[in-house]
Amino acid sequence: MQLFTRFTKASGAKDVLTEDVVIQSVKMQRDDPEMKKSMSDVLISIFTAMDANHDGHLDFEEFHRAFDHSGMVDIDFIRGVFDDIDVNHDGTLSIEEYVKAVIDYMCSDDEATTTVFGPLV
Repeated sequence: MQLFTRFTKASGAKDVLTEDVVIQSVKMQRDDPEMKKSMSDVLISIFTAMDANHDGHLDFEEFHRAFDHSGMVDIDFIRGVFDDIDVNHDGTLSIEEYVKAVIDYMCSDDEATTTVFGPLV
């Protein structure tokens, strides 16, 4: 709820969260440590839900399953994203790698930091 409130408050919207609202809010708050903390908290919860075997890491199958459930089935794209996020190349994603990658994607307009996704804003 805190993240939803941050997005809608920054955009001037009261209770509607659209793609445009998210993009505008991220642009306005991308350097705000509180915004990044709110995003991190949500991402940690998502990571924990994706970690099916509860070992504290995501292997490719766990990561792929999350994309598959969202309707994204291009295995080459998913493999590319996984490999890009796996900065230490150990074949798994740590919570730190995952959170950093998603926050970089959401908050950066530097294409070099979001090589697989491309800039959001």
